Amino acid sequence: MEVERKKVSSLLLKLRKTHEFSQEEMADYLGVSARTVRNWEKGLTMPSIEDVTRICTLFNLSVDGFLEGDFREQEAEEKD
Repeated sequence: MEVERKKVSSLLLKLRKTHEFSQEEMADYLGVSARTVRNWEKGLTMPSIEDVTRICTLFNLSVDGFLEGDFREQEAEEKD
């Protein structure tokens, strides 16, 4: 599946702003630099699959949902 840079960049920006993170805060959570987050949001570079996995963990999203632009948080699967 080809994922467009523009789509990913706008999705990352939307996620970050929705959760009220600064670029620096998001970078700290993901273990990358703030410059890396800026480059993702500008569409200059793309996050690696490892970065996407960490992004999805941070925002409680499925990888498929992220790539499809579906930002509904995953339901807790364990409801014991």
